[in-house]
Amino acid sequence: MADILAVRRERVMRAIHAPTLVPEREGDTREMPGRSRAFTLVEVTLALGVVAFAIMALLGALPMGILSVRESMQQTVHAHILRQIAADLDLLPLSDLPAYAAKNQYFDYDGIRLAGTNGSIFVAALTQNPADYPGLSHASGAGASLRRVSVDIRRVAEPEHDAFRATVSVFNRTGGP
Repeated sequence: MADILAVRRERVMRAIHAPTLVPEREGDTREMPGRSRAFTLVEVTLALGVVAFAIMALLGALPMGILSVRESMQQTVHAHILRQIAADLDLLPLSDLPAYAAKNQYFDYDGIRLAGTNGSIFVAALTQNPADYPGLSHASGAGASLRRVSVDIRRVAEPEHDAFRATVSVFNRTGGP
C-alpha cells in the first residue's frame, strides 16, 4: 500500500515540476500550458458580421409577425361580435327585426357590447334583406318566416367600404312575419 502511495506521489511531483515546452515558432501556443489562445481580429469581425446578418433577418420578419397577430386578433373580435348578434337574432321575433337592425351597435376592443359610442372601437351596422335562396317559395310560407341580415363590422374610424361583411339567416319559429 505504501508503494502505491509513493508511486502516485512521484507522478504528481513530476507533473507539477514538468518543464514548459517552448513553442517551435512565434505565435504557436498550442503546447504551452497556462496560456490561452485569443481570437484574432478577423475572426471577431466575421462573427460580428454573422450576428448582424441574423439580427437584420429577424428584424425584417418582425413587422410581418406583428401584422399577422393584429389581423388574427381582429378576426377573433369580429367572430365574437358576429356570434353575439347571431344569438340576439335567434331569440328575436321577426316583427322586432326592423327596429333591431336600424340601430348601430358599438363594441369595445375585446368585442364586448357597449351601451353607447363612448369608448367604442368597433361598430356593427345591420341591414335586413329578403331571403332569396334558390328553391325557396314565398307562397309556401317558409319564405315569409325567413330573413337575411347583412352585418358590417368595422372600426369606428375606418370607412364603411373597409368593413368585415357577413350574412346571418334568421328563421322565425313562431310562424308569423
